[in-house]
Amino acid sequence: MKFFYKILVVIFIFGLFVSAIYWAQASKKEPAVIINNVRIPVEISQSPAERVKGLSGKEFLPADSGMLFIFPVREIHRFWMPDMNFPIDIIWIVDDKIVGIDHEVTNVFDPETPIFYLPPQPVDYVLEVNSGFAKNKGLEVGAGVSFQNI
Repeated sequence: MKFFYKILVVIFIFGLFVSAIYWAQASKKEPAVIINNVRIPVEISQSPAERVKGLSGKEFLPADSGMLFIFPVREIHRFWMPDMNFPIDIIWIVDDKIVGIDHEVTNVFDPETPIFYLPPQPVDYVLEVNSGFAKNKGLEVGAGVSFQNI
């Protein structure tokens, strides 16, 4: 009988441990962008300083993740690639819809003649992901976008 109670106590403690791990994971408020049922964990770039820096200087962007730029005013925001270490796709978003995609934007940067990337219309969000991500995941202009924990 004592052995039975010991087993119950061990099972109870194990259950508490598993519940604590689950609660810790569930309580993480990881921001994400969801397009075509593809969940993309994102780093948020919201302040003016964060938006200027963007992905510049980063060695890499983790696979299947991105950086989301949130702008307080919908307008034509221009992007360029100084100090970028890898190519990207730039996804232009208005409210809850993709309005443009620049595929395979090179990280080659010439300060004498910089290339600027512009959305096809004023936008309030820009999502940068690894080069080829948009094509590999079937993301297209007109696709719906939702935001999680943002």
